[in-house]
Amino acid sequence: MVTEAEQSLLKEAESHRSVPGHSNLPQTAIYLPHEILLEIVSYIAQDPDSQASLASFCLVCRSWYHAAVEQLYHYPIITGRNYELFVRTLCPSINPHVRLSGIGSLVHRLDMKRLLHDGSKSLTARLLGRVKENLVVFDAPAATFSLNCFAALAKCQSLKILDLELVMIRVDLISLFKVISKLPKLQRLYLRGVTIADKQKTKDLSGSWPPSLDLLSIKGHICACGIHFLSLCLPETNCKLAFLGPPSHCMACPRGDYMIASTLGANLRRLELGLYPSFPFGNSEMLLLLFPNLIVLSMAYLNLKAATFTTISNRNPAHPLVWLILNDAGLRELHEWGKPILYDEWGMHDLVGAVKAGGLGNLRQVAFVSDEPTEFVDWISETPGGDYMEELVDLMQALEDQEVQKQGASYEAKETGVWSKLY
Repeated sequence: MVTEAEQSLLKEAESHRSVPGHSNLPQTAIYLPHEILLEIVSYIAQDPDSQASLASFCLVCRSWYHAAVEQLYHYPIITGRNYELFVRTLCPSINPHVRLSGIGSLVHRLDMKRLLHDGSKSLTARLLGRVKENLVVFDAPAATFSLNCFAALAKCQSLKILDLELVMIRVDLISLFKVISKLPKLQRLYLRGVTIADKQKTKDLSGSWPPSLDLLSIKGHICACGIHFLSLCLPETNCKLAFLGPPSHCMACPRGDYMIASTLGANLRRLELGLYPSFPFGNSEMLLLLFPNLIVLSMAYLNLKAATFTTISNRNPAHPLVWLILNDAGLRELHEWGKPILYDEWGMHDLVGAVKAGGLGNLRQVAFVSDEPTEFVDWISETPGGDYMEELVDLMQALEDQEVQKQGASYEAKETGVWSKLY
């Protein structure tokens, strides 16, 4: 039954049709050149929540679909609500020879971190197989990634970032490195917990390090055998290792963390360490001795000791460390609660002493990293020896000026200073 309001709208529409010249207006859609559509899509894609807008854009007509579909699948936002539809689009059939879709080649980042128990391990492997052509970033799901995904992963030749931080199982390092050693463009690898399934296989691992790998981050447990494995295959490159979780000691390895670190340290140039209740690799006093070729060291302020610098003070030649990055992990809680620091306190005067003595004569930059970097620096200034901050800046600049005069015009001068940075 038509209401009175609907009748009035119909009458108004009829009146518009009777307007002279109105009936002669073209009824076809306005054509926009493909270049204009691409420009419009580029503005839509700048919005992080643009997936719904891009999907609506694709539904207007075929020309609009072809302009936006590449951007729509470039970085699809996959959740539990749309996962099944996404899988049906990319993997419409178990039989790989039926209804092959070219959409998989449009995916450059496959982010499955938002998924928990959706799908299965075999389905994750199938998805990797469909998007392998141009996949650059893969964020693995927590529960549906396992060894059966490795075969498909080995075919992702364009992969640059592999994030396995949320994977629940402990990944076998040997099996993983056999796969990623075939990925020529892989630059960053993020892991949660790692293990060594067969310790006898660590002997034949030369050349298993990916050629372009620049960062290896391990957020969970790593046993002594895992560190030993890394020491065997780590090349003499500028690769950064980040151990961000507590180490677990492997009783089957007779060498221990201390001896293994000495073999790992020969080739390591950049190292990042998390906050440890008990420090790995023996203790932090021997850190710079265990890693004699470090150029960049990033670690928690609380894990340092005065002896970390005094043990290296008289080294000749000087330790090559250029960058020292300190974060405030655990420090704010102790400061707010008014509790004394339970670790061996150290101050800036210990660092200045090591630079003056020549052991850290190559140090040029010190950074304090925090959510509130100004408060972090102010707190350090209140600690014993904290007033040595300006002296450290002047000392590093003087050493750099001497190096410039010594090396001449061919020397590339380094920037010096003490910085405060946000996380």
